[in-house]
Amino acid sequence: GSSDGIVSGSLVLTHGGFVVGLAGDPGLHTTIVTEVFAPGVSSEAQVSGTPVIIYGSGGGNARIEIPRGITVLIGETVFAPALGQRPIGIVGNISSSSASASQELYVRLPVNLASLSFVYVIPPRN
Repeated sequence: GSSDGIVSGSLVLTHGGFVVGLAGDPGLHTTIVTEVFAPGVSSEAQVSGTPVIIYGSGGGNARIEIPRGITVLIGETVFAPALGQRPIGIVGNISSSSASASQELYVRLPVNLASLSFVYVIPPRN
């Protein structure tokens, strides 16, 4: 919470540097974190050098719809320009059909949210 120097908008990161979420208004000893991949939340992201919109599904999962002609590999990192070009997930699966002009990327955090024992919190840039 605020007694530890956390302020609203602070980035919450995993040990590997992936952004999990953003700190809300902190209490004295606790802070609610809004998950980057929360259900119904969409964000600008970048994968394979291509700007995209990523849609949160909750539980550290999200999806991206991207043109089929763009080559993306499973395991590729997804970055968020608005979060200092930090990583927010990795491509876990790709679904496409020859009848569709797009492919769907399923993105996940490389860690299980339920098993996180600690996180890093860094203040927002001014």
